[in-house]
Amino acid sequence: MVDRSITIHHLPTPTKERILNQKNSFPDSQLDQTQYTVNGILRYEKVFGHNFVSTGGIKTTQELFAEINLTHGAKVLDIGSGLGGSAFYVEDNYAAKVTGIDLSNNMVRLSNQRATERNSKVQFILGDCTKIAFEPESFDLIYSRDSFLHIEDKDKLFQKITSWLTPLGKVLITDYCCRSNNWPEEFSDYVKERNYTLHSIETYKNLLEQAGLKILQSYDNTNRFLLALETELKHLISIKDEFLQNFTEQDYEDLIQGWEKKIIRAQQGSQKWGYFYAQKS
Repeated sequence: MVDRSITIHHLPTPTKERILNQKNSFPDSQLDQTQYTVNGILRYEKVFGHNFVSTGGIKTTQELFAEINLTHGAKVLDIGSGLGGSAFYVEDNYAAKVTGIDLSNNMVRLSNQRATERNSKVQFILGDCTKIAFEPESFDLIYSRDSFLHIEDKDKLFQKITSWLTPLGKVLITDYCCRSNNWPEEFSDYVKERNYTLHSIETYKNLLEQAGLKILQSYDNTNRFLLALETELKHLISIKDEFLQNFTEQDYEDLIQGWEKKIIRAQQGSQKWGYFYAQKS
């Protein structure tokens, strides 16, 4: 088996980073063939907003960063950077030096195109965050929105993340979580189909602490999640005619049904949304 672990040294220009990505692109991942086909990504973007494929889009990003004290010019790693919306926001508002990493070839291709279009210095890297090796103490903040649900071995991941943080560096994470037991069959099937690995919010918190992180804030953020889902569903319904100019009726129905099911799961308490803000001990 080929060892795909690599150590990343910061390159002097984003142009060189993007060339490196193109030459070292991995074969399309399972995500590129299922949830994150180009069509699937662009459908999500119509719901979440320009450059976003995560819950709440720009509004939630603004709210999350308003709650923390990010230093001007900080070095930030965005894990699961998607189309780059959060990375661009942090660069624009905090003059941060941002590196984005994503498992999806399609996401990285699109985010690099958009970085070039806006003359951004954000560096987007294609890679698996459980295998890639950044130099120790490279980042002041490591940020992730709803991405670690794809990672089975969170123990190993959180240990790596801790090593990448500068002294007193911080992590800011939102992620899909779940109640501890008695999952409805529909929710179990959904998690299995998506190949997610979910934990209760308390278990998630414990995993971060075991990795050497001091929890500053940790809570069930499902009410905010529900509000965002309901807002996004209303938005999608309101732009149906516009949506159908670029996508099919089936695309539209798939999204409507997907959002309705997520709302029901969250209301039932099966699917939760965890918020975690922690500091390197």
